[in-house]
Amino acid sequence: MGGSPPNRPDKGKTLARAYLTAWRGWGNELAQLMGQVYDCCSNQPQLRQSENSVEENLAGGQKTNFLLNQNDPNPFSSSTYIRYVIPESTKSASLIIFDSNGRTINRYQLSERGNGIITIYGSDVVSGVYYYSLVLDGKISDTKRMVRID
Repeated sequence: MGGSPPNRPDKGKTLARAYLTAWRGWGNELAQLMGQVYDCCSNQPQLRQSENSVEENLAGGQKTNFLLNQNDPNPFSSSTYIRYVIPESTKSASLIIFDSNGRTINRYQLSERGNGIITIYGSDVVSGVYYYSLVLDGKISDTKRMVRID
């Protein structure tokens, strides 16, 4: 039928507000990072996949070629995979994993450009809800949720 139920809050904005609340008072760098999550989510980019690339149309007609997929499997126990696409022009890229309280659990530097995959092992995190963000050139490009179970 399409669309969300009429009274359901926007998941992206709710996530961003939760991040901002969790990080309040934890320093300028973290507040700026979380502000970028809100900005990213409030734009509500529309992803579409073509034969040769993934394009994201943002406000103002800007096109980029990045993608952050949902981890698979989700939820996971022993390991999960996260696929991503990083534009060749990107100078720095990382994947950051946060717990539900906003604490950084791990940061992975991503040196390869183009298509990539990273494995997250269950032994690296305890059971719970986590968020992971693709950070390109110091700005959060996308954030997703993953669940670790026993």
